[in-house]
Amino acid sequence: MKETNSENSTSPNTFKFYLGALDGGDWCEVAWEDKTLWYRAGVLFRELPSREVSCTPSPDRWRRFWQDLDRVGVWNWKPDYTDPNVLDGSGWHLEIKHAGRELKTGGDNGYPGANGPEYSPDTPFGQFLVALEHLTGIPGIV
Repeated sequence: MKETNSENSTSPNTFKFYLGALDGGDWCEVAWEDKTLWYRAGVLFRELPSREVSCTPSPDRWRRFWQDLDRVGVWNWKPDYTDPNVLDGSGWHLEIKHAGRELKTGGDNGYPGANGPEYSPDTPFGQFLVALEHLTGIPGIV
């Protein structure tokens, strides 16, 4: 059965975020599954994650998260932030459906608000990660 989401609901219809580093092999993901937000992290090419945590954010946390995403302009991010001049490094993907809006974006070695394969906490991508930490309550999420 497909979950429905009203315009006033604080939880998303879809939320999937993945960040993986080819050079170090570390990866993490945050996904909304069965009304639960799951955080998983591990090392590439290992069968199971080394860390798995679930949480159910309060409506207030969700509201703050959506406000933070609006503030950093997430809904206006381009579909692709790939830097073709870097052959290894990090790849990421973000998919969100909430309140009638949809976003599919990602990249390899490129991030919203950053030039090149690095991002800082004050870039829109860095601010998105901070918002994700506030939502989940997991410090140092990536």
